[in-house]
Amino acid sequence: TTRVLCTVPPRPAPESLAWGDGETDTLTVYLSVNAEHFASGTAAFTYLPTPVVASVMPNIGSVAGGTWVSIAGSGFAPSRELQCRFGLAAVPASYVDSDLVVCQAPRVVDPDVVDVTVTVNGDVYSAVSADATFEYLPRSSVAAVVPAVGSRAGGDTVVVSGAGFADTDSLACRFGPLDAAGGEGTVVVPATFVSGSEVRCVSPPAADAASEDGVTLVEVTVNGADFTTFAAQYRYVADPIVLRASPSEGPDGGATLVRVSGADFVDLSTLACLFGDADVGVVSVAARWVSAHL
Repeated sequence: TTRVLCTVPPRPAPESLAWGDGETDTLTVYLSVNAEHFASGTAAFTYLPTPVVASVMPNIGSVAGGTWVSIAGSGFAPSRELQCRFGLAAVPASYVDSDLVVCQAPRVVDPDVVDVTVTVNGDVYSAVSADATFEYLPRSSVAAVVPAVGSRAGGDTVVVSGAGFADTDSLACRFGPLDAAGGEGTVVVPATFVSGSEVRCVSPPAADAASEDGVTLVEVTVNGADFTTFAAQYRYVADPIVLRASPSEGPDGGATLVRVSGADFVDLSTLACLFGDADVGVVSVAARWVSAHL
């Protein structure tokens, strides 16, 4: 078998009589050695619309790759050679319709911003566009949450520490039980960026996000699609009930050892007594757990 290479000319105007029948996007391919005599046999070539990429969503992801990206535009076709290219790395694309394809971002070594383009024939890609880029960020992870316990009613501010956090519009925390699969039974809440190693979010009610024992996992996402591989445990507990303090009075110099009685107390390193007026201000002092109930 012998081969020759040639570059396809631009698609002819439909009204041209010199090319095909003027009513189809498929043309006949001939071969000639002198532009006069043609080889026996022919082949066919079909013109497809030139793909155009208009947007990429999400347009950020981890250097670990794996982010499923929806690429909107026009001129996409369900061909076997349909591909997305992130920078110079090409990956297979799944055809949704002529305006949308989906592909998975490949892994890279270092954080970077790359152009995203699409090809329908594995050869010619869409033009580079400022609206069609993908930013690779360092891999994010969660190390701990403080406090690690909170009210079953939710509403507590939780400080999440870790690495690889970024100040994005999609920054969020996810609370979910240990046995949650694929995000089912979880609650995603907005997060506030503090630094690359700290974000803050408000805990949702336990009824929406915790297992029966009140334990939930806290994860973080910077793009709204991919969550951290590692998570930290957060525990929901019943609000403690205070019935009395004994003794109930003492000298203004402080130092009186007060026994606080009530119900639903929990043995935690963060256990504290607060003295003062909740509407004006309180003083917090460490407490020593004795028992859960009166």
